[in-house]
Amino acid sequence: MLSSMPNQQSHKQTNESRKIQLMSEEDNLRLVEVLGLTELNDMMKNLPLDKSLSEDGLPVEVLRELWDEIIPYCLKFIQEAWHSKRLSKFNTGAIIKLIPKNEKKEVLHNWHPILLLNLAFKLVG
Repeated sequence: MLSSMPNQQSHKQTNESRKIQLMSEEDNLRLVEVLGLTELNDMMKNLPLDKSLSEDGLPVEVLRELWDEIIPYCLKFIQEAWHSKRLSKFNTGAIIKLIPKNEKKEVLHNWHPILLLNLAFKLVG
C-alpha cells in the first residue's frame, strides 16, 4: 500500500518547479472593462474567413466590408448591454445545426451538432 503513495519529495519538487504567474492589477481591471473600439477592431481582424458567424449567415468578409458603417452600432449595443447587464432573447439564442461526420448520413450517430450563436452575443461574450 505504501508503494502506491506518491513520493513527497518528488511531489514537492514538481510544485516548486511550477511558477504561478499572477495577473497585474492593470490587467485585472482591463478584464472587467467594457469593450472599446480597439478591441472590436482587433476582434474583426482576427475572425476566420470563409465562416458564417451567426444564424443570420453573414460571412466575415461581408462584415469586414461593412465594418466602418456598423462599428458605431456594435459599440452602442455592447455598451448598453454591459451597463444594463442584459441581453435580449434574440441575442442569447442559438440554432442547433447538424453537420454530417461522414458519407453515411442515414445513421444518426454520424451527425455532429453545432450551435450557431448570434454575432452580438459573440461580441459581448
